[in-house]
Amino acid sequence: MGDRQATIPRHPPRRERILDAALDVIAEHGAIKVTFRSIAEAADVPLGSLTYYFDDIQHLLTDAFTTDREEVAAVVRAVVDRHH
Repeated sequence: MGDRQATIPRHPPRRERILDAALDVIAEHGAIKVTFRSIAEAADVPLGSLTYYFDDIQHLLTDAFTTDREEVAAVVRAVVDRHH
């Protein structure tokens, strides 16, 4: 009866992978070329996963940019707090 270590997922949760992939697709191909299909392929998830998490492409892109902005703002606040 050895100790079993909890396994750590090798990939971030699916929703976050989709959001990251959306930003990658935009960076590579431009916003005009973004489709659910191109994001699903980049995230390596089934196409249906996108409609499970997001009502439409606009909702997905809004979440992708908002999440990224909030993370950057948190880092900036932490740096500013250290210097005051």
